[in-house]
Amino acid sequence: MKPVKPRSGWRIATGLIFDALSGRLGVSLMALAYASFAVVLLAYVSTQVYTSSLNEQISRRRSLERSVEEQMGLLTAEYTRLASRARIAPFCEDKLGMVEADKESMHRLRINGDDNDDPFLRSLDADGPVALPGWTATEINGITEAKKR
Repeated sequence: MKPVKPRSGWRIATGLIFDALSGRLGVSLMALAYASFAVVLLAYVSTQVYTSSLNEQISRRRSLERSVEEQMGLLTAEYTRLASRARIAPFCEDKLGMVEADKESMHRLRINGDDNDDPFLRSLDADGPVALPGWTATEINGITEAKKR
């Protein structure tokens, strides 16, 4: 006697579905099979519609992102142009009466015992640092912080 191979679950399920759809298992099972098939088909179609709508949203967002990146580049270029020294320097010189600082107009301040003998700092100011007697570094820092605000 030959051993009987067990049938796989998919083969049994497929056979039952085809028998139900063909009407061999009765009207009630045929109606159940058609209803199940309709539900599966409806789920597949709705998944495809949802996927296509998500793809549309993704493409719209990518387009929006590209336009925002382009606008950001244009704004960066505009900011660079507006903040350029070549644009601001004539305004400061003509309207505000400011002049460009040179080495002679720059002085290093010595604050209460700042005896730094750094040769680099001494070379910056040949006359030596300007002393501010009676001022501490904390007080000057407070003044500069107040001006920043």
